[in-house]
Amino acid sequence: MKIRHLLLAAAGVAVGVTGVTEAKRAYADDLFFPVMVYRTGAYAPSGIPQANGVRDFLEMLNKRDGGIEGNKLVSEECETKYNTKIGVECYEKMKNKHGGAMFINPNSTGLTYQLIPKASVDQIPILSSGYGRTAAADGRVFEWIFNFPSTYWSQASAFVNYVGQEVGGLNKLSGQHIAHVYHNSAYGKEANPTLEALSKKYGFKFTGLAVDHPGQEQKATWLQIRRKKPDWVFMSGWGVMNQVAIKEANSIGYPMDKFVGNWWQRVKMLMLASAALGLITTVGLAYAERDRVVNELHQLGAEAGLKLRHIQVRGRSHISKDTLLAALDLQLDVPIFSINLQDLHNRVSQIGWVKNVIIERRLPSTIHIVLDERVPVALLQNDTDHQLIDATGVVIDGVDPRDFTHLKVVAGDNAAANAAPILAALRTEPELYSEVWAISFRSERRWDVYLKNGMEIRLPENDPISAWSRLAVIDRQKAITNRDLAVIDLRIPKQLIVEPNIPVRGKGSKT
Repeated sequence: MKIRHLLLAAAGVAVGVTGVTEAKRAYADDLFFPVMVYRTGAYAPSGIPQANGVRDFLEMLNKRDGGIEGNKLVSEECETKYNTKIGVECYEKMKNKHGGAMFINPNSTGLTYQLIPKASVDQIPILSSGYGRTAAADGRVFEWIFNFPSTYWSQASAFVNYVGQEVGGLNKLSGQHIAHVYHNSAYGKEANPTLEALSKKYGFKFTGLAVDHPGQEQKATWLQIRRKKPDWVFMSGWGVMNQVAIKEANSIGYPMDKFVGNWWQRVKMLMLASAALGLITTVGLAYAERDRVVNELHQLGAEAGLKLRHIQVRGRSHISKDTLLAALDLQLDVPIFSINLQDLHNRVSQIGWVKNVIIERRLPSTIHIVLDERVPVALLQNDTDHQLIDATGVVIDGVDPRDFTHLKVVAGDNAAANAAPILAALRTEPELYSEVWAISFRSERRWDVYLKNGMEIRLPENDPISAWSRLAVIDRQKAITNRDLAVIDLRIPKQLIVEPNIPVRGKGSKT
């Protein structure tokens, strides 16, 4: 019984969801995996190898490992013919068999659409690996739907990024012409809003060309491509549509290195296998040959073009290129699925400048990094030296403070954590602030300000900004900070107390 709950939790972890509601069901000891298949119909060329692969994998787990943690796997196929109505009937027929389905893999975007409201009521996870409703990538939208490891939107975005890399940068996409040949269904249309939005952002021309079910008649579509002459073709196809598209592209002489598909069959199988393996390994189940299987999957992906070729970085300002590359420690041309994103995140987070970092795998060949660097606000004076601090008072390690001598110096117990608000208050009077070189936190209650000419300004504990503004007004009228004064005391409201600058007589001075 425990394994069922572990697998439900694993589904949430695998897609980065913070929590999955525990199923309110009673389960038997066996684990029931219903299998939606389409061994017949127009999409059988894709459905048959999928169904065979799932069947063989489940059988292997039972024979080799005795199931999962001693729980036998029970599977049952239901033929959908890739028909949404029949698929819904399969769902209703199988959801409560053998104590209840562990999850449902619809193997159809249209069917996934129909099962979303049902899954929410039945509390059965829907595993739509790389397909289905893209909005399900956000676990807050559809709690019971999981479409890892990719979505139609991420596929379209990855394609545009790939084209950008090929033409020399995203800024050079302007003037390019991209055509989308898509299955005229909910599945095929999913990528269009993303491609349209990206075309407006980067200035490329976008043309959408629908192919009706099942996709055997495409001659007219490719004649349009020959006439329109797009620089790139992106295809959202399935089943027989893929084979026909390749044939028709060849017939008009369209260059195959400019023709990119979201689901070529081999890549599809890789994704499904990776998702299944990820679900199992997430719950910490150990298999003797797991590492070998993982390596083989990684290599298969590399052979299909899924290997690291590009590293994209956004938000880098202070971090040197060499420092970042050393932390990443990446080699080009390695299988992209072999790269551990958590390890990358941990290493990059150790760089002193890094406040937050997001690292993504963007298929087919890119690691995308978004850096949120710390903003230096002041130099913290310690016993022997200075340290650079950010707005939260965190010391930015690995930085030479001599490169930031233009910043103000802060001193005093707990000064670092409290410096940002007072510095912001002082900046409200720019002319006066330009003369500040240091501030000191007194008794962890109030601040003294030191000007470049050596003058000390004592601010009150309460409402220091009003006192500072009052001094700025007086200074503009009477240039008081240019006078020979040692101290201006503003701690008493509506009063200004000054102490003259009396030189201390040194050795040999006359009395």
